[in-house]
Amino acid sequence: MAKPRILILTVPHGAAHTRVANSLKNALLAFNPELTVEVENGLAHCARWFRTYYNSYEIPLKLWPSLWGWIENFQHHSTSTGPGWLYRQGGNLEARVQPRIEGALIVCMVAAILVSVVAGRVWNALEAALLVASGVLAAVRLIRWRLWVLRGRPDLLSIAAGYAWLAAGLVLFGAWRAGGAGLFGALHLITVGALGTLTLNVMAMTRMLKARRAPARSRVPSAGTALIALATVARALAGTGTQSAVPLLALAALAWSAAFALLLALIARTPARPPRTHE
Repeated sequence: MAKPRILILTVPHGAAHTRVANSLKNALLAFNPELTVEVENGLAHCARWFRTYYNSYEIPLKLWPSLWGWIENFQHHSTSTGPGWLYRQGGNLEARVQPRIEGALIVCMVAAILVSVVAGRVWNALEAALLVASGVLAAVRLIRWRLWVLRGRPDLLSIAAGYAWLAAGLVLFGAWRAGGAGLFGALHLITVGALGTLTLNVMAMTRMLKARRAPARSRVPSAGTALIALATVARALAGTGTQSAVPLLALAALAWSAAFALLLALIARTPARPPRTHE
């Protein structure tokens, strides 16, 4: 009978990954000396483009260490990220990191940008296909996160709304490049809907986390996201020519201004640093 073999995959980024892997190996061998346990660098078996993408974390780590520390704290804060919140509710998120989908999304976006500088019907069709593929991949990634099952985290759902606008805008932009209509709608879904929603929510969440306050307790992200959604729809409809543009533009400007007025009020009443505790 063959001896049991166990393979432990790790990454050589920081000492903690390797130490944990070796500690696990030693514990398994102590439990059963007949085991064959190997620790292997998982990145060594990945595609070169993915290793380059993964290793890009070294840029802020070397050039701006404090920024990387903030990113780490943001990702692992007990009230900030979707996966941790889902685990505490008894769920399981298998698609936390989706390297194939994210890699394909990056490739499609970069390829679409490069192809866009070349004129010609065939190249326009290829650019359109790449843009639509980017939008579909962004939507698949968002769906696999399953953020809709989260309870008590409207702030994370608000961020998801920004990614949803991006996916829809890319698909619509690709359809326009293929010869259809909807250019103004696509541009405003990406700029007003996606960028506006993500900007507002990231700024609100960053301010709340720096003050050590739970972002989920604030109504500003949800209200601001709804107002930006109203501004997005109104601005997109104003460009179709089927509705009176002036009232729609006024509604879009009012909704957009109200959303960021709420954000300004949140920033004004939330301290930039948590209050100091005196022992």
